[in-house]
Amino acid sequence: MARKPLTKTKLLPMNAALVRDSSLSYHVALDGWRRGHGNRRMVNELTRATYMAWFLQCAGYGDAPDQLEREHVNRWGNDQDK
Repeated sequence: MARKPLTKTKLLPMNAALVRDSSLSYHVALDGWRRGHGNRRMVNELTRATYMAWFLQCAGYGDAPDQLEREHVNRWGNDQDK
């Protein structure tokens, strides 16, 4: 089964408005979670934020050292991939 081709929107960088909306959504979800008002939507947004940060880090953005990731993986016992 052939995969559907990606659209122009999926291939180009995110526009500024979408970046601002996503950032605000992630921050509101984190604030709500920290205040004890979490729900499924907030967990979903925080998961999306975590994956976005991870993908950006893997792409070379940011300056967190690789050691930070290794410490996190070892802390949670998921080091079989390393």
